[in-house]
Amino acid sequence: MVCCSFSLTYTIENVTSSVLTDTTTNAVDFQQIDIGLQARSGAMVVITVILSLAMGILLAGLILILFFFSG
Repeated sequence: MVCCSFSLTYTIENVTSSVLTDTTTNAVDFQQIDIGLQARSGAMVVITVILSLAMGILLAGLILILFFFSG
């Protein structure tokens, strides 16, 4: 599946590197790529819900504190 080969040299001031050669491979069709887990796991859902509820409670507490102690 080797597609192309290329050569590279670089120069820094008066010093030139040796010739570097390498090859590339053909790209795989995106439909053939295995993406693994396609759905959220139960643990991810639980953690997301807990963090969302905690953020809501903290935000409500902050609003209440600012409302009661602002004057």
